[in-house]
Amino acid sequence: MRSKEQLWNLIRSQPGVSPMQASSQLNWPTRKVRALVTRLEGENRVVSRVYPIEIAELEDALVHLEGGLRGLSILKERMKERERSLFEETVRAKESGDEARAKLYAGECAKLRGLLAWVDRNEAQVGRFSQQVRSLLTRATGQLDRD
Repeated sequence: MRSKEQLWNLIRSQPGVSPMQASSQLNWPTRKVRALVTRLEGENRVVSRVYPIEIAELEDALVHLEGGLRGLSILKERMKERERSLFEETVRAKESGDEARAKLYAGECAKLRGLLAWVDRNEAQVGRFSQQVRSLLTRATGQLDRD
């Protein structure tokens, strides 16, 4: 039996099955299931539904995101302290004439600065995503209050 027909039979026997569930039951990659669902939609054999996310899930996501932000902030501060320490060690080694050690410290300092830039970018992304979740949560709870 062709893959598309196997998926069609599964959907008919279990209306509302998600692509993740179908992927698990058929032992197929999710990507394959989604591609076949798209084909079935094009043939007007299935209709995909988007279910609203529950408020509790948004609240949990926000708690995890804000915890992640706090963790990134703490990590960033520790990395900055380490970078300052390495820079001071580089200067001391340079002043004492130990070029090899100064080079070693300078290389470590440069790597740490690169990591700090990466942490900054990720902190900004997580912050923006956290704001989006907070906005969704505000709208969702606002709509509930009006209903």
